[in-house]
Amino acid sequence: MENQTNEKELVVTEQAAQIQQTPQEEQPLQTLPTENSAMKRCLDAVKGFLIKYEFALLFIAITIMTMLVRFALFDGRSGDYNGFLSEWFNTIKAEGPLKALGHKIGDYTPAYFYILTILTFIPVSSLVSIKFVSCIFDIVLAIAVCLCVKELTKSKWKTFAAYAIVLLMPSVFFNSGAWAQCDSIFTSFCIWSLYFLLKKKNVTAVIMYGIAFAFKLQAIFMAPLFAVMWFKGKIPLWSPLLVVGVYVLFCVPSWLCGRSLWSLLTVYFDQAGSYRMLTLFATTFVALFGKVSMNSNSHHVDRVSTMLIMLALTVTILLIYLCARKTKWKRESAIDFAYLFCLIVPFFLPHMHERYFYLATLVSIVYSFLHPKRIYAAAISEFCAFYVVCNHLYTINYLSLQIVTMIQVANIVLLLRDLWKDYIVNGANENA
Repeated sequence: MENQTNEKELVVTEQAAQIQQTPQEEQPLQTLPTENSAMKRCLDAVKGFLIKYEFALLFIAITIMTMLVRFALFDGRSGDYNGFLSEWFNTIKAEGPLKALGHKIGDYTPAYFYILTILTFIPVSSLVSIKFVSCIFDIVLAIAVCLCVKELTKSKWKTFAAYAIVLLMPSVFFNSGAWAQCDSIFTSFCIWSLYFLLKKKNVTAVIMYGIAFAFKLQAIFMAPLFAVMWFKGKIPLWSPLLVVGVYVLFCVPSWLCGRSLWSLLTVYFDQAGSYRMLTLFATTFVALFGKVSMNSNSHHVDRVSTMLIMLALTVTILLIYLCARKTKWKRESAIDFAYLFCLIVPFFLPHMHERYFYLATLVSIVYSFLHPKRIYAAAISEFCAFYVVCNHLYTINYLSLQIVTMIQVANIVLLLRDLWKDYIVNGANENA
């Protein structure tokens, strides 16, 4: 009996022990996600997002940063804004769009006055709105440059570098953010035309160039490139008519408002006689002769101007002939010849302003990515462009205009040497 009792007590004791241990043994099976595992999944998700969209985030970051730099310059009022842009803006706002566009407000083309007209309806100051539009086109310009670089290099990092460089270039953000100039507008369309040339969409490229010409006469610096392509049969024979047609199309709204068609078609002729100084602190050929180039009262100005125009035409025609008849066209030739003409044409012309090498400076970025060993081209172009801008805006005179022009001359000589070697010497060897 005692043994049976002991056995029963032992069984009860074991069952009680099992009942007490069961919750402790089964507890690990009811595991919940720990804080560490949740954090790990969160970090993995963030890492995956950054990897997937790294370039988009980089583009956004550099855009925001460079726009903030420009916004910091918005308080500055340049002489061009005080003397011209603000007056044009106020005239349009006071008279109303229809009446204002029906007569001559200033010496710019109607394309830019359409932009000013739209800005008058925005409830911000003219200073902010005018500069903001130029800054937006800085982004458009940077996109065009980086797409050209992408087409030439097929490199994501070089594409991003090109975009960042354009937005970080002092000559670019001072032009829009401090000066309130609109050079980024016509230049962006010029670079877009180069992009479409690289894509072999030549008619679209001509249209883009026509839009650039409708905004600024300085687009003519790139006209010899299209002349070369025209002689080589790379663009249709009617291409010049397309450029003229685009310009006329931009004139139509102003003409319908009452402005005479003759006044609209002769805007650029009126601009040509606005200044008498042989150079307005631009690094041009005549600047090599010192202060005499800045004298607008000399009775020799008209004669020298005529001689410089003839010299510029002679050099340009000679280069067009060499490029059209003595070289083999390659897709990259659009960039090489664009930089050549955008640098050479304004260099020999009289009455050039300090910012007239803006287009050449932007083309030099694409050129330097195309020829990495020639990065000095972009460096010299930017140095010369930025120095003359600083002189105009802030009267900085650490170097004389003659010295800066000599640096520009060195850049031109190096460019001519390199292109002669690429197209004449090496081209002859390839044909042999």
